[in-house]
Amino acid sequence: MTTITVDQFAVASTQWARLRNGQFARNWPVKGGWEGWVQVDLTAHIIAADSRIDILREQPVYANNRQRCDLLLNADEVPADQIPVEIKAESFDNRGRFINGVEEDLDKFDGRDGAYLNSTCVMLAIPFSQGGYDELLALQRGGHRIFHSIFIGEVACVMAVWMPGRGWLSPTQVPAAEATGKLARPESP
Repeated sequence: MTTITVDQFAVASTQWARLRNGQFARNWPVKGGWEGWVQVDLTAHIIAADSRIDILREQPVYANNRQRCDLLLNADEVPADQIPVEIKAESFDNRGRFINGVEEDLDKFDGRDGAYLNSTCVMLAIPFSQGGYDELLALQRGGHRIFHSIFIGEVACVMAVWMPGRGWLSPTQVPAAEATGKLARPESP
């Protein structure tokens, strides 16, 4: 099997978002949200590029066995080399609660099972509204901003990375290029 790094995941996520730009506006109005589609479609995109990468959905990495991470990268490796990923996609249904949901997912990482305490963690948030995007970029942990943009189009892909021994990285500590600008779509159709 082939492992995928955080940087490679950021690049793959950016490529996926560019490929799907133009389709996102049809997804965020879907009742019940579109996060599950993101999980499957992003995973399929990555695996199509390299079928040796092992990614699993909805895996138990938390002490609370009812909680699952959205994606587990490098699932065939030892837990310290696996990368739990949480994804939050803004939808019409969760617009007013989107940032709260992101913060809840960030907090979930604090409850990882002991085997995953030394695993790097990634939060991928996908807002479609300018307000949601701006709130993400302002979100702080440890006294500094943690999110950086990796794609901006009709949605944004905004990422935060937690590393063992370092905690939540500031945007300047994450090597992936930062996208800047305004979202290309209005907040409502």
